[in-house]
This record gives sequence, structure tokens and C-alpha cells, in this order.
Amino acid sequence: MKIKTLLFDQLADAEILSATDAGYEISIDKKKVSIQISALTESRLNLMINGSPHHFYYTLENNQVHIHLNNRTFPITIGDQQAINRQRGKSIVDPDADEVIQTSMPGKVIDILVKVGDEVNHGDGIIIIEAMKMENEISCRRDGVVSKINVKPGDTIEAHSPLVEISPIKK
Repeated sequence: MKIKTLLFDQLADAEILSATDAGYEISIDKKKVSIQISALTESRLNLMINGSPHHFYYTLENNQVHIHLNNRTFPITIGDQQAINRQRGKSIVDPDADEVIQTSMPGKVIDILVKVGDEVNHGDGIIIIEAMKMENEISCRRDGVVSKINVKPGDTIEAHSPLVEISPIKK
């Protein structure tokens, strides 16, 4: 069965080629990948991908899997073309609107890497959150100026809480 997948902001064609008790052989954009699941819990997954071990945490939200790996979160959308287009639309940053930094899961604020008035660039680390016993650095998706910080270190936060706001640089 072929499905459209939004994998790390890239549209891909995915297909399960074979499934056995030992794992899966899948194709992503015509590249074969061998996956063996060695442990699966409610939030942790240990995989062997083409013979290389990978350990990560994940959360599920509607038709999206959020993979938490190396202090970063990667969304993967699995579904029909309309669902993928809706998700892609969410990831586009309006150059005239504020960006609200938030997390996809509840956790605790460990550190805030910026202060109000700081200029930041796309990809800069903004805040560090501990979730599921892992520290995750959340970065901004635009160049701008930190206009508001809604939390402080030690705060417990809910999923999708507004943490930091980034305003566009006024020209």
C-alpha cells in the first residue's frame, strides 16, 4: 500500500514492501529501508534501521507522529494529501505575524536561552524543555526579535502552551 507522507517537512511516497515478525522492509521515495523494532513502549521506540540502532521518544497527535531525537522534535504526517497540505500550511511562517514558540508535549522549563529584545535567527535555540526525561531545545523558525517570554525556568507547562513570542524585525 502506497501512502503520502510528510517526513521532516518533505513530501515523500512511502510503501510497506514486506512485513514479518522480524520487522519491515519499506520504501521511501524508492529507497529501500529495513526496520526492526526491538522495543516499543507507550512513548519510546528502539529501532534497527538498515542495521544501525536508533533510540527515540515519540508522541502521537491525530495523523502526526512527533519524533524526539537529539534534543529536536521532528513531525511526520501520515495521511491523505489534504491532511498533508493542511500540516504543511501550518509550518509556513507568515513574515508579518509573530511566531509563538510552543511545545507539542507537556514538560518542565529547564532554561530560557534568550531575553526580551534579543535578535534571533532562524534555527537559533530559544528554550530548553524537559519532557519524558529528555531535554529538548526548541528553536525559532524565523529571524526576529524576542517580544515576550511567558514562562520561567522551573515552570511546569502543558502541551501547546505559548512559551516565547518572536516578532518580525521592523525595517
